[in-house]
Amino acid sequence: MGLVLHHQHSDPAFRVPEAVTELLRSELRRAMRNTCCRVIVAEERAGRESSLIGFALAEIERQRSMEAGPQDVARGVCWVHELFVADGWRERGVGRALAAEVLGFFRERGYSRASVRVEAANPGALEFWRKVGFGERARILEGEL
Repeated sequence: MGLVLHHQHSDPAFRVPEAVTELLRSELRRAMRNTCCRVIVAEERAGRESSLIGFALAEIERQRSMEAGPQDVARGVCWVHELFVADGWRERGVGRALAAEVLGFFRERGYSRASVRVEAANPGALEFWRKVGFGERARILEGEL
C-alpha cells in the first residue's frame, strides 16, 4: 500500500480504484506465474523476521509495438511497471539494486532497451531513473474531459 500512498502524495489527481489492494495482489500473482515477468523484492532481515522495504515489477510485453527498436518489434517491449522503495530506505542503494536486477532480466533475454513510465509530479523518481541511465523519449499529455 506504500506505493499507492506515495503516488497519492506525489500527485493529488492520482485516482485510487476502490479495490486497489486486491488489484495489486492480482497483478503480482499474474506476474509471478508469467515467464515474461519478473517480481523482485527487497527485504530487511532481523533474525528470523523480515520486512518488505522495496519491490520491482518488470514485464516483456509480447506484442508488436511501434515503441520497440527494429530488433524487438516481433519479440516484445520491456517495461518496468513498478519500482518502489520505502521512505526510510531511499538513497541507500535499494532502488539501484532492484533496477539492476530488472535490467539484467531484460538483458539476459537479449533485449537492449527498456521503458519506464514516471509521473511528472514525482521528481525523485525522474532523478533516480536518469541516474541509472534512462532519458526522456516521449511525453504524455493528459486533460480533464
